[in-house]
Amino acid sequence: MAGTIVLAGIFAFLSIAKLVGANASANDNEARNQNFVTIHDGEDTLTIKTDAKTVGEALKRAKIDINENDLVDPEKNQEIDSNNFHIDLYRARPVIIKNGNERKYLMTAQYDRDLLAKEAGITLGKNDTLKSVQENRNILETGLSEIYEVSRGEKVEDGPEKINEKTVEISKLESVKEETKVETPVSIPAFTTNPDEATCKAWIRAAGVAEKDVETAYWMITKESHCRYNATNRSSGAYGIPQALPGRKMASAGSDWETNPITQIKWMISYVNGRYGGWNGAKAWWDAHRWY
Repeated sequence: MAGTIVLAGIFAFLSIAKLVGANASANDNEARNQNFVTIHDGEDTLTIKTDAKTVGEALKRAKIDINENDLVDPEKNQEIDSNNFHIDLYRARPVIIKNGNERKYLMTAQYDRDLLAKEAGITLGKNDTLKSVQENRNILETGLSEIYEVSRGEKVEDGPEKINEKTVEISKLESVKEETKVETPVSIPAFTTNPDEATCKAWIRAAGVAEKDVETAYWMITKESHCRYNATNRSSGAYGIPQALPGRKMASAGSDWETNPITQIKWMISYVNGRYGGWNGAKAWWDAHRWY
């Protein structure tokens, strides 16, 4: 009888041990499936540990509301595929665009002025600009809206309808010059981890940045990484010249994204064009928020 009791006790102990082991294994698997996700909302930051599969699911679990005009980076359907994952929220704000006597009211997260005009259904001519109005504002009338005003430039008159023989000859000469012009190969400096200004700008041009945007691109790149292709943010893990997060995003621009500054800048071009409509829009956002 005593032996039976002992055996029953042993079996009970083994069953409990097996159950505890199973629970521990399940907890380990659950822990392995969870990631730390940091959500940046302006100056506010929230870090959560979650097993959410997508950006949208993580935001929902964190009970963060997203309005239809807000922007989320990465997009809500992006899979959370790494630990220490970061999500950036760009909130829409009220904007008023004055076009003569007409006013357009927008809720937008856009900062690029050409895209703002397009969003408002306003066509800008070649010499027209959209200017920010900061002074002489009537707060009772506009509230906290950002104000922009369309400034119409002088129209460029078409050339004379009659073309004389001298004009024809000049045109012919210009055509000959264009046909005989030889492209000068662009020299790309070696990939160094501590480039000077001339080297960085050479990389920027080689990546395809338009000459009119080189200075703005250089300014932003200097702010982000000092043009170091191996720059790493120890806190967030952001990597490279554009401080992409995660760095492997840049693989869409080339498999050598880890060591090629030109590949990284090509990715940055795509990013600022897609998010801000160009370098000017990206800089405007950076000026307002100190990040992009």
